[in-house]
Amino acid sequence: MKATTCRVNSCDRPILARVLCAGHYSRWRLKGEDGLDAPLKFHSPKGTSSKPCAIAICTRLADGGRGMCAGHYARWLRSGDAQPDVPLERTRKTCLVGDCDRPTSAWSYCNAHSQRIRRNGTVDADRPLAAKAKRLPGTACTVPDCGRRRWKHGMCAAHYRRWDDAGQAGLSKPVRVAKYTTRCTVEGCEHRVLAKNLCRGHYWRQVRTGDVRKDEPIRVAPAYGEPCTVDGCPKTIVRIDKCSAHYQAAALAAIKADPERHEAYKAYHRRKTNASRQRDPEGYKAKVRAWRQANPATYRAAYLRRKLLLANAAHVPYSKEQLEAKMAYWGNRCWVCGGPFEAIDHVKPLSRGGAEILANLRPICTSDNSSKNANWPWSPTSR
Repeated sequence: MKATTCRVNSCDRPILARVLCAGHYSRWRLKGEDGLDAPLKFHSPKGTSSKPCAIAICTRLADGGRGMCAGHYARWLRSGDAQPDVPLERTRKTCLVGDCDRPTSAWSYCNAHSQRIRRNGTVDADRPLAAKAKRLPGTACTVPDCGRRRWKHGMCAAHYRRWDDAGQAGLSKPVRVAKYTTRCTVEGCEHRVLAKNLCRGHYWRQVRTGDVRKDEPIRVAPAYGEPCTVDGCPKTIVRIDKCSAHYQAAALAAIKADPERHEAYKAYHRRKTNASRQRDPEGYKAKVRAWRQANPATYRAAYLRRKLLLANAAHVPYSKEQLEAKMAYWGNRCWVCGGPFEAIDHVKPLSRGGAEILANLRPICTSDNSSKNANWPWSPTSR
């Protein structure tokens, strides 16, 4: 069984290291095994020592250090002399306001005057403070016709703050009592309150249009974890009322229905793809290979579309040497930006009626090739 107490006889303190307590471990580091036989000094926690202070005129307990009380020991630490002939005095700082004898709380003022500074920016020393009164739980505010619970100086929290700000004149005005509820206050609505006693749906209607439109029902989306609302889909809801796949498909269909949004969407993904390719070319190629292996049917359909375009395009045969000479004519650099030669570009895309002839072929980098895509007419200045 693993030991939990010090291995030194008659020592039951918890282990720190090498099956020794903190005291015996420190002694072992200084003196080795020979120092473990001597007993350890026991320091009593503050307030529990039974010995009197070593200073003759002091009646306190020796709970500070070096056989002295905490006060004399602090003196000794500060000046090297406990000053046994000088008695200890407990000094208490009082508020800076002339007639106030309360202890300081902040900025050398008592708690009441410092609160005035926080609220009003001034101490207002001419206005006297109310006498302290114990809080009586369960009793009512002393202000007439107020049934709220007493908080301070015989008043509820609201009346006390008014009195502290404006004096007795502030107590004559009625206090607005907020009505707290956990359900929406719109008739027939059982949803929980979000703000201003309205549920989330009615509150945002009020914010956006200025009217909660009580007669129109609030559309509540099914809770997360319920099955997707698309027929035959066993997955659970992730966004609105659909699973992740059906939600993305619906969002993409909405984008494609708007030509402007669709063009912006494609441009964004082209920029994102180009940035990924430039940042990590090898990683990008690995992702493309992995996608082709995971989606063979989609890749084959794209490959067949490319073959059909080539089959239907006008074609003039050319040799490998002729193609190399054409690329060398452009310096084996991208004809758009002068970057590295990474692909062969059909200046007029095949899908727009371009031909498979040398006059229509130029070297291009993959970034500009993706940016150009199947746009026609197109020029380097339109990037």
